[in-house]
Amino acid sequence: MKKINIRKLLIYTFVFTIPICFSKDIDFFGDLKEDSIQVNEPVKFIDEYNGYTVINKNKKIKLTDFGNIEKNKNGVKYILKSYGVQILNNGKVFNVFKTTTPVKSNVDFNLLYHDENIVAFRVRDNSTIDYVKKPFRSFVVNTYIYNLTSNKFSTVPVLNFESELDGKKLDLLQGDQFTFNPKKGTYTYLANIKYANNRKKETFQVDLNVSLKCISASLGCDNVGLSLAEIDVVGK
Repeated sequence: MKKINIRKLLIYTFVFTIPICFSKDIDFFGDLKEDSIQVNEPVKFIDEYNGYTVINKNKKIKLTDFGNIEKNKNGVKYILKSYGVQILNNGKVFNVFKTTTPVKSNVDFNLLYHDENIVAFRVRDNSTIDYVKKPFRSFVVNTYIYNLTSNKFSTVPVLNFESELDGKKLDLLQGDQFTFNPKKGTYTYLANIKYANNRKKETFQVDLNVSLKCISASLGCDNVGLSLAEIDVVGK
């Protein structure tokens, strides 16, 4: 009876297993047709889950649908949508954030800026919380500035406003932009916000250094955090 070389068998198994796991992350971020459309001009606005923008062939950003979550609170059953933003960076998928929102919420992504090392994007979540005794409206806007080299990012809370369900007064984002000043070596996020309490339009500003650390902000730097993106080990 011919003996089986166990050592060779283990080596062959190891070699053929790695490519399958690696390609799973790549396939998860779209197809060649979509990539070719965006090769010269990345999509800047996404208002559907699992849409993505192509920075280059090795770097993509996706508004990801992680599925629905069934909840039961004090006998009241409801469903939340789990979503977040993921970045494909040189063959690895990183989670920038994950959160939940009511299924019928309006969530959108806007690419504000990108260069060789930095991308800045804003995520807006407009929802109605109708599974509580007194329903209300929620409007949340956050801007993220991501370093593609270090996989570190800064989070800028722009708006987090709640109002009565039939209330007409809401804090509103009426335009924003992200720029880089090469002479000063600083990044600046500017947003025009119309606040409900005084109905006046005010400018919200945050300045960051090249390490993405906050150096000045309209409301102070305490709420502008610098984090390290987590690698997505599952890839789905």
